[in-house]
Amino acid sequence: MLRQARVRPAESESPRCATQSVELETVGNQGTRWRLCLCLGLQADTKKKQQRRQVWRMVVMTLIPILALAILAVVLMTNSSADNVRLQWLRNEVGGSVENAGQLIHRLQIERGMTAFYLSSGNREELDNLQGIYEQTDSAIDRISWVNDNSHAAPAFFEHKEYYRAHLIRFRKNLVSPEGINVTISDVMIFYTNDIDIILGWLAMGIKLYDPAGGLWSKLISYQLLLLAKEHTGKERAIGSTFYSRGGFSQNNDFIWFMNESVAGKRFLDIALQFSLFLEEASEGIIDDTVTSQIEDMRSEIHLNNHQLLEPSLAKGDRWFQNMTHFINDLLQLQTKMGNSIIEELNSDMRWSLSYVVAYAFLLSTVLITGPLIIRGIIRQTHRIQQVGDSLHRKTLELREEKMKSDSLLYQMLPKVVAEQLKLTGQTPAESYDEVTVFFSDLVNFTAMSAISTPMQVRFFFFNS
Repeated sequence: MLRQARVRPAESESPRCATQSVELETVGNQGTRWRLCLCLGLQADTKKKQQRRQVWRMVVMTLIPILALAILAVVLMTNSSADNVRLQWLRNEVGGSVENAGQLIHRLQIERGMTAFYLSSGNREELDNLQGIYEQTDSAIDRISWVNDNSHAAPAFFEHKEYYRAHLIRFRKNLVSPEGINVTISDVMIFYTNDIDIILGWLAMGIKLYDPAGGLWSKLISYQLLLLAKEHTGKERAIGSTFYSRGGFSQNNDFIWFMNESVAGKRFLDIALQFSLFLEEASEGIIDDTVTSQIEDMRSEIHLNNHQLLEPSLAKGDRWFQNMTHFINDLLQLQTKMGNSIIEELNSDMRWSLSYVVAYAFLLSTVLITGPLIIRGIIRQTHRIQQVGDSLHRKTLELREEKMKSDSLLYQMLPKVVAEQLKLTGQTPAESYDEVTVFFSDLVNFTAMSAISTPMQVRFFFFNS
């Protein structure tokens, strides 16, 4: 039986196959075929495992940034949603305090001033005007949303607007009844001032709830200072009315009380204007300088408190009351303008917060939709690249095998040194030797053997003898 030798490149393809070459000792040898099939099968399994690992690495590398982006979008959307809920709650708390507390405080200040003026003048004709003030206060209570949510300490009559209305009506009946002569101006001031202080406390609590970052914080503080200035100015108006209606302060305590309220009102207003540029610019077109000049002149007269030069004058008391009411109305316009600015800024913050929620929700939905598509596309491209790589690998092996065949044939025709030079330079230089030995030999019976054998049999016999 003849043997056949095949030359293959000696390179390792698998840990189970040391070389690519498999020598077939016998063409019909079943054991050799079994080893060849086993080696090729192991190579195929190993290659598939490597390809699967490569696909998983690509998927994981793509999935990590997608998951990170999705988690980031979820976190941002959650935070924005929480901020939006917080802003909505603050809008109801702070906005309700600004809108409702400001209106209620103003009507109570008007009612307090008119009541004090009525008691100081002793003129029963002012009772009709006072009843009209009462009706305006009741209408304001009906229009507003009650600001107390039972979260702050307050008397029981503040729990509902109907309870508070009943509280006011009881005091009014005592005031206008024939027995009302026992109600003093001091009682009136204490009654209304206590209620106003509680409502101002609601506003202060709402301001504390707001994050002190940004320009809105300064507006809220200025708004509260403006309300305090307006409150002290209202007290000053009521006490000043008694000064003119009675011809001066008979007791030093009343004079000191007026001075305290006058200084406090002006001081709070100055601080509010300094604290907010918006309020300072708005005041230039709202506050009437002529009225403030007249008020300063009358204040100077009250500060002297000269009983010898003063006589009870309802006309002067009415003029003082009207000038102070005009000034307080100017402050009300400032209060309304500042309140509207605060509400608008709160609404703007809510709109921005909602837009962030929508943007982050869109980002999250985009990631969830495009993420699987991107991963699927990467898997497909990876499979295509692997297929192209397998094809290139096969072509490379075929090319290498053909090159080895051509080199083997070339080495049979030419010396190896000459063949290498021809491959590298395309030419071979002539070589000379000073001395050479020529050996002539012959094979016994070679001619006879060649005559009866095939070329392959001769070659096999020659190389194995």
